[in-house]
Amino acid sequence: MTDPLLPSGVKLWLDRLDLFLRPLPRQDVDAILNEARAHFLDRLGQGQPADQLLDGFGEAADYARGFVDAYFLERAHSRRSILGMIRAVARIARRSLTGAVGLALAILFGSLGVGAALCLPLKLIYPDRVGLWLDRPLNAQHRYVHTGAEGPAMNIGHDHVVFGFATTPPAFPEVLGIWVYPIFMAIAILCLLAVRALLAKTVRSVLQESRSSRS
Repeated sequence: MTDPLLPSGVKLWLDRLDLFLRPLPRQDVDAILNEARAHFLDRLGQGQPADQLLDGFGEAADYARGFVDAYFLERAHSRRSILGMIRAVARIARRSLTGAVGLALAILFGSLGVGAALCLPLKLIYPDRVGLWLDRPLNAQHRYVHTGAEGPAMNIGHDHVVFGFATTPPAFPEVLGIWVYPIFMAIAILCLLAVRALLAKTVRSVLQESRSSRS
């Protein structure tokens, strides 16, 4: 409930703050609104002009953003779910270098993991197009000509080493054989663990930065 002593501009600011704080639990929203309202009443009691009550608070959206970011970061830190951590880190990536770097690395390892996981069913469908091809000796001059269009970015290498999915099988031998399944499975699992660890580290680091800035 808004205090009748507050001017209409402050009441409107509090209403907008209430709107932007909606992602938070209602009890947290009420606590933040009551604290802000108490500050305004204190300023009125100290004789501060009504048109200066909002000085230092900024826009309601900007004031609310810090609380909402902290809420999602704290929840992601406690629950440790990958989707929750991605959501929290993505929220602050544009305003935090730590968040941006952590999100970029998570996307990189996530893409590698997804690519490795996709290679498993592709190996069953196209057994001659997934694997590791080595053209030995690796330092020899390029010895074959590409006969088809270049495939999607699901392989590593080009001339002497090709690893992953190839739309056109290379002209040199595939060396993994049946071991391609556990290897790609291991890559997918390791990438998933790396993504989880990177996101958890990023969330912890951003939380520490936020707490340091508020202290």
